[in-house]
Amino acid sequence: MDVQLVLGLILYFGYSPYITFNMSNPEERFWSVEHLLLMVLAIAAAHIGKVIAKKSEDAPVKFRFQAIFFTITLVLMLVGIPWSRV
Repeated sequence: MDVQLVLGLILYFGYSPYITFNMSNPEERFWSVEHLLLMVLAIAAAHIGKVIAKKSEDAPVKFRFQAIFFTITLVLMLVGIPWSRV
């Protein structure tokens, strides 16, 4: 996920023709703000879940936190995919 974040940021700031920061157009707002925000939040949730699970010594607690945070990560990533815009 970290490599994906770095590649995404390189594309976002360096090569993306969609980034215009025009907030009146919903499609341009999605690519300029919403997609980036949702993907960064998904990566943050995955890292939080990983850290909490590593620090936990009790196996059921570890797996519960992994399931919760990785489900949050999956939901954020699915919401951030431009399904209707493809």
